[in-house]
Amino acid sequence: MGGRERKLTVDIIHILIHYLSDHETLLALALACDIATTPVAQHIWRCPKPKSIQHVEKLTQVVQQSLSSNAKKQGSRLLPFYRLWITGYDFSTLGPDSALHVPASSFTTLLTITTLRLEYLNLNHCIALSSDLVSRHMPSLRYLNLSSCTQFSSATLISILTQDLDSSLRTLDLSNCSINDAVIIRVARHHNRLRDLYLKHSGNISDSAIMALAESCPELEHIIIGLPHGIVQSNKITDTSMTTLAQSCPRLKTVICRGQTRITEKSKEMFDQKCPNIAICDLSAEEMSSHHQHIQTHN
Repeated sequence: MGGRERKLTVDIIHILIHYLSDHETLLALALACDIATTPVAQHIWRCPKPKSIQHVEKLTQVVQQSLSSNAKKQGSRLLPFYRLWITGYDFSTLGPDSALHVPASSFTTLLTITTLRLEYLNLNHCIALSSDLVSRHMPSLRYLNLSSCTQFSSATLISILTQDLDSSLRTLDLSNCSINDAVIIRVARHHNRLRDLYLKHSGNISDSAIMALAESCPELEHIIIGLPHGIVQSNKITDTSMTTLAQSCPRLKTVICRGQTRITEKSKEMFDQKCPNIAICDLSAEEMSSHHQHIQTHN
């Protein structure tokens, strides 16, 4: 080495950061290597993941401070830039109990920063969230998780999800939501580049919805449909739509649609034949949960 001091370059720092998943390790890197401070801060602030109500409060406070005209005088030299680096929020790390108690005022502050163009929103169980706060980010979102956002009716979900015709959305999770055919038909027409659709415990849909997806979303790779809580079986989805889905969406890798009594081995064979990358195809007639009590039929 000849006593020559070697330092990591910024390019190497950026590569290293992508292999470090937890914030503690990232912060340790920033403390050990001054040149890593800004790249680490950018990475952490790209998608804040609060783990408690206290973390949400602190996040809200810091974002408010970064908006003020004298932000540079309030601590970190990077403070004014935090809001500029944010491209998403992940509230799933809160857990259901804490997410239910995030105040509406925090969502208002975090989601109305004028410079934001969010690409990622995981709002699992965030029931204090208003529909307009989600709608404003639809043009730029690539990932949206509204699972267990039970405050939204089917009509409200349609309003949120059909705000913009030029959609960037690739992943949509509406598990445990109020879903019907109308919602999925409108989603399919407005988000025709959708790759992942998750409808766990919210799949109160029929062949009409599946046919709309087959017609409008040829890039689908993962689709999971589960019956709503309280329903053990349904006959709304049949081989007619599932075989069409297999023929129209050859990129499919995961297809789970349990509890449908009119889906037969014919659909399974069609997915195996038409979708070369299929890894999971579960079309069992029984729902996963054994404690459901009702049977749903469709004439």
